Amino acid sequence: MNSRYKCGGINFVDGKVYWISDSNGPEPYDRGVFRCDPADIPNREKHELLFNPGIESGNMIIQDGVILASHCAPASPMATGFIVSLDLGKTWAQYDLSEFGRRSPCRFDRKNSDGWFRVDLRSGWVTPAEMMFIKPKPLLNREGNSRAG
Repeated sequence: MNSRYKCGGINFVDGKVYWISDSNGPEPYDRGVFRCDPADIPNREKHELLFNPGIESGNMIIQDGVILASHCAPASPMATGFIVSLDLGKTWAQYDLSEFGRRSPCRFDRKNSDGWFRVDLRSGWVTPAEMMFIKPKPLLNREGNSRAG
């Protein structure tokens, strides 16, 4: 019931495997964004917890250093919650796109040629609803210039 291996959004980047776990069941919950060497998947002690959003989250994509993940709407205090890291897990932010209502972002597609991720939204967790495009803003350095994220 409370398994870190109940996960989605499995991604391989620079020789590491990344995944997001939506564990539920008895507390304490074993959830969040994790990273390890692929050979260490069976060894929980070698998993690095990068971020724990504090709620069930089951979808994630990584491309060009950007991690885009989602809240599960039925479990989230946010209406349409997104989890974002622009620097491969060094820093994190969570955003609520509440104008969509209570939605769970699912099925992340790789960025198009203009840098937009396509995301299917579900009412609740499984019922198809809308589709959206989302484009994370680049990180800014101290001088206010964009840099690769």
